[in-house]
Amino acid sequence: MGGTKGGRGVSDRLHKIHCRLYADAVPSWDNIVIAYEPVWAIGTGKVATPQQAQEVHVAIRDWLKKNVSEEVASKTRIIYGGKSFVVPVIAL
Repeated sequence: MGGTKGGRGVSDRLHKIHCRLYADAVPSWDNIVIAYEPVWAIGTGKVATPQQAQEVHVAIRDWLKKNVSEEVASKTRIIYGGKSFVVPVIAL
């Protein structure tokens, strides 16, 4: 999953539709890991702050709770998939 720096609107609505389609296709959530990296960080050398990553993780869990189940939301592993440096990783 990725996120744009300031993008909200049509592309975000389409992104949510794609997430729903993917979620519906998952036969079992037991071994699923969701990796997140902001689009603005890919190939730029920029990294999300721990706070930014945590905000996205909370939003993903909320989406899973509303669209899949509370159990899946609480058990699914979510990781920041971008480049990491020692200090931010410890904070995450």
